[in-house]
Amino acid sequence: MVCMRRVCGETNEQCFFSRHLASFYHSFVGGFFVSVFSLFVEHIRLFSSSFLLLLKQRVSENDMRTFEIYTDGCARNNGRYGAYGGWGVVCPFNRSLDCYGFYNTGQQTNNRYELKAIKEALKIARNMRGRAHFNIFADSKYAINALTVWIHSWEERGWLTCKGTPVKNMELIQSIDDMIDELGHYGKTVELIYVKAHGSNVFNNEADGLAKRGAEENNIHESYYY
Repeated sequence: MVCMRRVCGETNEQCFFSRHLASFYHSFVGGFFVSVFSLFVEHIRLFSSSFLLLLKQRVSENDMRTFEIYTDGCARNNGRYGAYGGWGVVCPFNRSLDCYGFYNTGQQTNNRYELKAIKEALKIARNMRGRAHFNIFADSKYAINALTVWIHSWEERGWLTCKGTPVKNMELIQSIDDMIDELGHYGKTVELIYVKAHGSNVFNNEADGLAKRGAEENNIHESYYY
């Protein structure tokens, strides 16, 4: 058996041993570094994935979404004997959230139902996840002014009007104001926006239709008088 010798001159046995030792050395060292490198790459991949996920979450948290909700309320024979009414809410971003209803107790007035519709819209906002801004549209200047302007002077006067009479719908107004504050603690902001009634706004007209449907299903007018 002839073996190529190195410059230093090796025997066949030495050549055989050197060849296998070199093979073992390269296999061991090469395999070790390959394992270390693979482990390093895996850690980098996991770190990158975690970092990107965290970054995505931070971006999502800082991304304030905006939703529009349309509300309306109505009362037949408003302020007279046999009055009855209903409220309606339209959510263009998710029509499955559209809803309507009525009070089966208490006064049946336009103003009460306009406020009730806004309260129901806030319930929808409360049940949604994440930070968001809600534009809530209403065609009642009374409801918007009551919740954004007059409420401050009413609070200062102990919930009395400028004439010294108790504020109507006080409990409903207070509960809506509390809900808006509560939403703020969860990164949700609310703006009440006036929209002209029975105009060209499709969603306002749909909310009006739902409010009327609620009134049609309200049988309180059969026996209620105030």
